[in-house]
Parts: sequence; structure tokens; C-alpha cells
Amino acid sequence: MTTPQGYPPRTARGTNSMAIGALVMMFLLPPLGIVLGVLAGRQIRRTGEDGAGFARAGVIGGIVLTVLYTAVAVALVLVFVRFLDAIEEPDRWLPDQD
Repeated sequence: MTTPQGYPPRTARGTNSMAIGALVMMFLLPPLGIVLGVLAGRQIRRTGEDGAGFARAGVIGGIVLTVLYTAVAVALVLVFVRFLDAIEEPDRWLPDQD
């Protein structure tokens, strides 16, 4: 296909692959989604590729999910510790029966 006289040829800007990876890894391994999103953002600013929204979503979603997963893990550990304590000393957790 030829371009009309005086117009530059059209170049297709692709979406940054690392930005797509950041978005995917945000769900699978959130800290890696953060790292990939930051690196993709730098690449996008340097190269002008598309995908800045994907990179930003990978960073923000990665941070949110990392905090959420950490809170859930801490809560599970606390419940497990209390459960083990209740097994070792059941009288301590039962109400007094006078």
C-alpha cells in the first residue's frame, strides 16, 4: 500500500509486552506485577509504546493485592495460633461452669 504524497508512512505502535505481563502477574504474584509495571512504565516513556494504563494497573493492583494477601495471611496465622492454644489448654477458652 502506498501513502499519498506528503504524508509520512503510518507506523503501528504496539502495546508494551511487559505492561501486559504486569497486568497478568498482578493476579498471580502481585509483587512481581509491581516490579514489571514500574519497568514497563519506564520503557513506555522511553519508547512511546502503548500500554501505560496496563502498567499503571499492574502497579496499583499489585500494591492493593499485596496488602490484602498479607493481611489475610496474618489473620490466618493468628487464627491458627489461637486454635493451637485452644487445643493445648481447652479449659482456658471454655466458659466457667459453676
